[in-house]
Amino acid sequence: MAVLPVFHYVDPSNVRKQIGTFTQAFVKHEEKEEKTRADKWRDALRQVGNLAEWHLKDTREKFEKYGLVPLQQKIIDEVLKEKNLKIEEEYDGVLKIKNRLCRKRILLVFDDLDKMKQLKMLAGEHDWFGSALEVLGSFLFGKSTVEWTIALERLQEFPDEAILENKDYVLEILDILGLYPIIGLKELANTSLLKIMDNDIVRMHDLLEEMGRNMVCQECLDDPGKCCRLWDYEDIDKVLKRNRGTEALNALDILSTYNEQQVVCWNPEAFSKMDNLKYLRIYGILHVPTHLPNDLRILDWILYPSKYL
Repeated sequence: MAVLPVFHYVDPSNVRKQIGTFTQAFVKHEEKEEKTRADKWRDALRQVGNLAEWHLKDTREKFEKYGLVPLQQKIIDEVLKEKNLKIEEEYDGVLKIKNRLCRKRILLVFDDLDKMKQLKMLAGEHDWFGSALEVLGSFLFGKSTVEWTIALERLQEFPDEAILENKDYVLEILDILGLYPIIGLKELANTSLLKIMDNDIVRMHDLLEEMGRNMVCQECLDDPGKCCRLWDYEDIDKVLKRNRGTEALNALDILSTYNEQQVVCWNPEAFSKMDNLKYLRIYGILHVPTHLPNDLRILDWILYPSKYL
């Protein structure tokens, strides 16, 4: 198996020795993980740092200046080390990359791609390579090497963990919420953040959902009532008990932590400050609010404990 590391604005010696930002990252990580696991990652990074470098950075900028052929040629030159194999034009490059890399097990990382054509001409379909190509988009931008390692390890361990939903249902919900679903779904598919299967099922890896949720959490770490969305029961319970909701909230997904209906002690006016709340889904909660926002567009309350709203 050929392993081709890509160092993007990272000194390989820092990777090998775990110095610079790597030092702080490992200190934080060892507080949460077993030492033996962290030691394995240290050893893996030492090995990666000793391998030959392969740079393919600023992909979009180089594409705009020089076109695709130089980028395709770089893959041929640096991966295959075939200096005499010249690419005549971009479709010739597609065939040469496919024919020579289809039996190799590799990880390709392209920096700053924003057009599907670029990806197709450089990496093609997932069956070009010995293992599937997964695109995480920009969610890992700026994250530490340890966080990249965890994400890639998660993908390797659970490659098929996915959220599946009917396309028509997704379009209906997004349309009700005024989120321009036809354009939005197309853009997400074009950037490989989700896939629309042949049977009109929308598929997204659950790791992407987790990353999206982490981005929302960063909005207001100390005051969840100021987030735009809430789904964690503990956060929601605190906000509704203390009536700390704000107009920033536009979606609440509340699921009981138990398998049966749960009695809660929420403030009766808990929803009164959520003027922009548009989506509210509740399951298994015994609570009757005195007020629901006028802008609410989707209300899905299973086992509502009263005959009247």
